[in-house]
Amino acid sequence: MTMSRKSISRVTLLLGLAASTAGPAGPAYASNEPVGTQVAATAVQAAPILATAQEEAPDQAAPKAVQVSVKRTRGKYNQSIFQVSGGAREAGEVLRLASSPAFRSLGPHYLPDDRSGRYRYEVTVLYRTGKYKKVVTYSNTPGAPRVLVELIHKVENMPAPSFPPGFPFN
Repeated sequence: MTMSRKSISRVTLLLGLAASTAGPAGPAYASNEPVGTQVAATAVQAAPILATAQEEAPDQAAPKAVQVSVKRTRGKYNQSIFQVSGGAREAGEVLRLASSPAFRSLGPHYLPDDRSGRYRYEVTVLYRTGKYKKVVTYSNTPGAPRVLVELIHKVENMPAPSFPPGFPFN
């Protein structure tokens, strides 16, 4: 179990407050041991509870994808860029897939032995924390992770948005 300084100081503060508010008849003064030793002993007793809370926290702290961009190139002049963000149902599926632990654990590139005649895909995901992840692959690459291929497929086949007549100024 690893704890950050911030969480250690919070635990120490909370345990110190609990020991000091117990009063003269409470557990803080029940023995001849110094109060600091009792606070440390209380911290050891509370450690399993803190470990359980921290094991549950990483799921909630997982970075959420805000934008997914796929740049598809083939040759010198053939380039397409697809971007997904926003609240549409299909966009939500793409953003959830890009936020998944399977996608976040991908390496930076998955390249075939022969690249000629294939599309090159550069997938860039921007997360809410401000960090981004970039993964490069080619079409029909053997051994490319399924989550990467599925994300590219969903972004490429995203339905076009429908705008009302006259949008924006017609």
